[in-house]
Amino acid sequence: MIQKKLFASDVDPSKARLSIPHKKLLPGVLNEEEEDVLRGARGGDEEVVGMKVKLVDPSLKVWEVTLKRWNMPKKGSGVVNYIYVLSSAWNDVVKANGLLEGEVVRLWGFRMGRGDPGRLGLALVRVDQLER
Repeated sequence: MIQKKLFASDVDPSKARLSIPHKKLLPGVLNEEEEDVLRGARGGDEEVVGMKVKLVDPSLKVWEVTLKRWNMPKKGSGVVNYIYVLSSAWNDVVKANGLLEGEVVRLWGFRMGRGDPGRLGLALVRVDQLER
């Protein structure tokens, strides 16, 4: 799905989220229905609601995190870029796995459960552990 170096903001407890640039996300990870949910997932105060997904961390613990899409308007241009973020239990994932700024991770998407195409699941893998 994506490989990225963790930035300070990705492991900062006050930010409480992992950013996923949409341009780096491999096509086809999200199905059309999921894209629609994330595109229109707004609450009453324009709060981004998102969707709950299961995340398997490097120690194989399963967490429930929230996948959101944040619109990022470019000031004065009328252009709106966006990023995806994982939030909710993200701080717990960082702490439980000792994730650090500068570390390279991969986030994999997979389908689970019954139905077609099945529910989206995510797995977080440390790249340095793959290369050992």
